[in-house]
Amino acid sequence: TYWLSQPLRTEYNHRHSLYVEGGAESFRFGLGLNYDRQNGVMKKSYRERIGAELKVDYRLKNFQITDQVSFGRTNSQDSPYGSFYNYVQLNPYLPTHDLITGELLKRFPDFADYALRNNPLYDATLSSFSQSDLRSYANNFSVNATFLENFRLRFQFAISYQDNDGERFVDPEAFRYESKPVEERGELFLSRSEQFGWNYNLLLMYNNRIKGNYMNFSLGLNAKEDKTKISSSHLRGFPSGQFH
Repeated sequence: TYWLSQPLRTEYNHRHSLYVEGGAESFRFGLGLNYDRQNGVMKKSYRERIGAELKVDYRLKNFQITDQVSFGRTNSQDSPYGSFYNYVQLNPYLPTHDLITGELLKRFPDFADYALRNNPLYDATLSSFSQSDLRSYANNFSVNATFLENFRLRFQFAISYQDNDGERFVDPEAFRYESKPVEERGELFLSRSEQFGWNYNLLLMYNNRIKGNYMNFSLGLNAKEDKTKISSSHLRGFPSGQFH
């Protein structure tokens, strides 16, 4: 058996993006969409990204407003085949299936000096999984204005939000529970994180030239806030991989 090839695959990855812009002299807009699918080398592993962006720019004489909104989502899943190292250390004379019944082996037979070992392919057929779902949102708003010839006002406000849900389940039939009592077999790990933040900048500037001398004054104000919330839970004891 060529064990190095068992958890691996040849995959096709693709990425697509589209951007459209238009408008008139005083109003411009841009809309972008993107999609990215990256399938991992390990079987059944992947990362999928979806994103959208909208930008608006309005100008009237000495006044300008811009706003940029973006949204993204990333789904990912780890391979149920476990660590590649488990396959590297296996000898090629070990079979994947029973030579008589043709069934997938849960344990390897004892060949000469080779002790009994677990078949990593067996765990891959169970209901174990590990996946995550990440969502993000951002909005950047700004205003620029020039008045009384020498005064310029700039205001910027940004807000962002991100949440991430993770879920990992270990089937009660997994090898790690062989020495555990029935009521302690099977585990579900849940996690969630939320990040929220806002930031604004207000800047007033004065520039003037008086008899060959340049005068520059500026007055600024900045405020920001960031919040993070994390929660997790651990459940143990599942009678079957179908009841998670």
